[in-house]
Amino acid sequence: MLYSTNFDDKELKEMDFLQKKFIRGINTYKPKQIDQPRGVCVNKKNEIISKLLPLMPKSREHFWINLQVSVTSTDLVVNIGLTDAFLDECVI
Repeated sequence: MLYSTNFDDKELKEMDFLQKKFIRGINTYKPKQIDQPRGVCVNKKNEIISKLLPLMPKSREHFWINLQVSVTSTDLVVNIGLTDAFLDECVI
């Protein structure tokens, strides 16, 4: 990390703030590269469009209609209580 103790300093000082054992782990870690959009399940997208899109402002429609779909994607939001009864209560 580079820092300065004065705004007028043109030369920055370098400081190591991590322990050496952590620096080795950071240098060897390489995250998996994502080369395509994950997408959502087709059924999930259709449910959102049919139930929630009428409740959203028009400015949000473009995003949901053009959302990428995937046959292999799994639902990351499971059992959070958004049942049809709950959604019906939200309708004004």
